[in-house]
Order: sequence, then structure tokens, then C-alpha cells
Amino acid sequence: MAGETPTTVNKTKFGAPGAGDPVMFHPGLVGIKRKVNFAAFEAASGAAYALFGLPKAFVVTGAFIEETEFCTPGTIALKVADSADSTADKTVLSATSVGGSVKARGAAQLSTAVVLNEGDLVYMAATATSGATFPKGEVNLVVYGYTPYGDSLDNIEAPAYREIAQTQTNVAGLDPYQLTAVRRG
Repeated sequence: MAGETPTTVNKTKFGAPGAGDPVMFHPGLVGIKRKVNFAAFEAASGAAYALFGLPKAFVVTGAFIEETEFCTPGTIALKVADSADSTADKTVLSATSVGGSVKARGAAQLSTAVVLNEGDLVYMAATATSGATFPKGEVNLVVYGYTPYGDSLDNIEAPAYREIAQTQTNVAGLDPYQLTAVRRG
């Protein structure tokens, strides 16, 4: 429109000490999967089981469940545990029915992304329709999202990968999911 003046933009301030240089990065979509075999790991109904830790600032945008072997009838949900208050836990996959006549498959795209804090854990909450445990079945549980700064997993708190009847320890190192940012050029 006629008569308007352009915005005056100071083009020198961020060249001064105290401002970081622009950095281009490629966060990309990342999926983390954990397979749970209830025949080998009999889950108690209503208990919360840690699946994996994710880096601080990881942005969860969705989740996926696939029943690969028929489960005990019930529901499975995925949540992010709040380290200070369990009533503030965030649901990333609502309770999904398993153990029906057809193997369950479902995905949830979150309408509001969940940004993780340092020490947050993704956990599985399984509730049997009848009985105190999940004695059979197998599911793949997936959480996906992105790391906004290309961070690696060296800032996560994670549950032990193996602890019963295993002589060796997990030797994956600091980055078992291979999320380390790679500098090119």
C-alpha cells in the first residue's frame, strides 16, 4: 500500500559476541520399536512397564501398535511418565483392544505433540479384561517423532535392556538407536 514504510531490521546485532551462528540440521522422523512377548514376560494387569527412554526435547508425534500373536483379551496403552506427578503422565497411544478375533493394528497421530523432558520414560500400561496377568501374546510397540536439534541419546535415562538370565550386559553404548547427528561437508 502507498504511504507505508518498511520495517527497519538491524542486520548487525547477531554478528556481535553472544549470538550463535545459524546452523542447519535435519531432524527427520525417528521411530523406536520394542517387541513384547507376554509368554516370556507375563505382565501384571494394571502395572506400568518402562519400554525405553528418549532424549530430552524429543518430540513425540505419534505411536503404533501391532499384535503379532494373539494376546490375552484386554487393552494396551502407551504413556510418557511424568517424573514428578503421575497424574501428569501424557498418553501417546490410547488404550487399544487386543486379544480379539482379529489381530490388532493401530496408529495414533497426536493432535498436540508431546515434548519430553530429561529422564522421561515411555511405558506400557496393559490391562487384562479378566485375570491378573497377560500370560500370552506378542505386540510391537512403536513411538515416533523427531529430535529437533539432532541430539543423540546420551542424555536419556533408560530401563535395563536385559537383566534376567543373561550373562552379558547391553553393549550398545551411548547411542543404541543410532540417532547421533552426522555432520556432512
